[in-house]
Amino acid sequence: YYLINSILVKCMRQAQGTNLCGYVVCENIRMKTSERKLADKNFQLLQMRDQLLEDDRMKALQEEIVEFFLEQVIDPNGEYYYPL
Repeated sequence: YYLINSILVKCMRQAQGTNLCGYVVCENIRMKTSERKLADKNFQLLQMRDQLLEDDRMKALQEEIVEFFLEQVIDPNGEYYYPL
């Protein structure tokens, strides 16, 4: 658990026997940085995400990472595109 604007938020933990450490770390970093300001919409999204099964949360995180790479790294117009 950690605090965001005086609200206690549950951190995702890696289930024993899995290799999801990188995803769990990514999820926790994102929660601690991008969700510091809890607007009503962010708070509702946070509550909905906490109700998802861990597998669904991992799939959603994987989709976000893929979207980032496709739009920002692979696309020549992306902010982090680097031609080889």
